[in-house]
Amino acid sequence: MWLLVFLVILVVGLPVQGQLRNGFYAFPCPQAEAIVRSTVEAHFQKDPTIAAGLLRLHFHDCFVQGCDGSVLITGSSAERNALPNQGLRGFEVIDDAKSLLEASCPGVVSCADILALAARDAVDLSDGPSWAVPTGRKDGRVSSSSQASNLPSPLDSIATQKQKFAAKGLDDHDLVTLVGAHTIGQTDCIFFRYRLYNFTTTGNADPTINQSFLRQLQALCPQNGDGSKRVALDKDSQTKFDASFFKNVRDGNGVLESDQRLWDDASTRNIVQNYAGDIRGLLGFRFDFDFSKAMIKMSSIEVKTGSDGDIRKEAETSMHLFFQCPVSSRVWYLSQLRFNVLQISVDDPPALLNQLF
Repeated sequence: MWLLVFLVILVVGLPVQGQLRNGFYAFPCPQAEAIVRSTVEAHFQKDPTIAAGLLRLHFHDCFVQGCDGSVLITGSSAERNALPNQGLRGFEVIDDAKSLLEASCPGVVSCADILALAARDAVDLSDGPSWAVPTGRKDGRVSSSSQASNLPSPLDSIATQKQKFAAKGLDDHDLVTLVGAHTIGQTDCIFFRYRLYNFTTTGNADPTINQSFLRQLQALCPQNGDGSKRVALDKDSQTKFDASFFKNVRDGNGVLESDQRLWDDASTRNIVQNYAGDIRGLLGFRFDFDFSKAMIKMSSIEVKTGSDGDIRKEAETSMHLFFQCPVSSRVWYLSQLRFNVLQISVDDPPALLNQLF
């Protein structure tokens, strides 16, 4: 009888290849999620803005070759070095969590899963929702800057935004809901200042900006001022994950052009309006619930499981390479195995503003 119970526990706890599931690490590394959580919390206590960085890091990873941790790989031609990824933050948090996990459960927890768990914990610590994260992702072997051209841009029209999200299996509702993550986001003046002074090439500002808010933005970002100055994307609750971002969009207080354009399209406007409703408790609950669902959906984009990927860690033998999460992008040729362990190509990067997000 006891043998039967043990076998049942063993089967339930072992990772299942080819799929994601809740509790994937329950048997091989039961403390995995707690280690990631404590690491994120330690960094969050020092700098609450790291929450938005971790959320964006996971988003950018998933939109390029799927949620496989490839955004963590370093190198001049790696995904991480592409123009849209130049402002990414939170790498040190993932690195710290990986180091602790390798000390506790060597070779078990993937960098891709750490990214997904850290994004969830970052939202939760910012007074947002929490959700069960399906795990079991493997880490990708390829990272290419040229693949990052499909990342959403602050200059994207609604049609382009819809197209980019649809290409990843995400619908219009997912689009609006996930953009709501900007409730804790920041951006640089350079990415929206063009809206404040010469939007129509005649010296006028973007007419969709609320006039009172326009003056606030112009004070924060003078025409010839520092383009790298950071500005909150949610003027009302910069470090609190809530639905106030959608009220800002409704009222003409969106900072990025791509955010404000959500109000121009009938289908996306309806979703924004639902989240920006007047019943405070209801709208907060609705957004929290939908955001959790959308994140689970997004974090499942083109995942690698089973033999499709690896678990990165330190090198163990000269015949087989394992990587830490932020690894070098150099191409290693193993003559014994006659294949490239990691291959990265590079193309000429597109124009800065058209690519950065």
